[in-house]
Amino acid sequence: MITTKSGTQNQKTTVTLETYGGVQQQSSGVELIDGYEFAQYLTEARNWGYVSKDPTNRSETDPNSVRVTKLIEGKQIDGRELFLPELTPYLNGESGLVNTNWKDQGFRNAAVSNYALSVSGGNEKTTYYTSLGYYDQEGVVVGTDFKRYSGSVNLQSQISKKVKFGINLKPTYSIENSVDQGSRSNGVLGLLPLSFPFMKHIMQMAVLILVTN
Repeated sequence: MITTKSGTQNQKTTVTLETYGGVQQQSSGVELIDGYEFAQYLTEARNWGYVSKDPTNRSETDPNSVRVTKLIEGKQIDGRELFLPELTPYLNGESGLVNTNWKDQGFRNAAVSNYALSVSGGNEKTTYYTSLGYYDQEGVVVGTDFKRYSGSVNLQSQISKKVKFGINLKPTYSIENSVDQGSRSNGVLGLLPLSFPFMKHIMQMAVLILVTN
């Protein structure tokens, strides 16, 4: 049930300020592997794709110079079966390499705050209530947020026994910034788990840009 706040007859002017704040967090969700683990996984997958097609004549230790000469029914091997030399530092466990956790880049601890100021009162014939409100919510997804500005005026006056005058207004204005969260091809959340951890990141105005190392 929706109720309308109003002043009280013969009440002194009362000023009230209400406020609260909090923090939102994403649930644990899926944990992503790091750059070193992903380099190992990617290398093993490429080696398996290469060797499994001809185990007798192929080996995981074959360099790319050998792999590109292997033919199957007159066709060159799939490019996804080549070794990626860029992954060698990760496979060797070198420190200080780019190791981006895209989950951390896409989500954040988001603050929520609300402020409400009201003034109310009245005499024998007139009651009044007016308020201003501000609500600010950061989105858990980086680049999203919601702000709402609100106000209200409730004025009631008994001009005479037969005439009563009243005003009741509740204007609101809100601003919302959002990002595409559903598409795997260009949505931020869809791209996060598909992004390589050994890629740098630039987050600006809810646009995700991947820059190779």
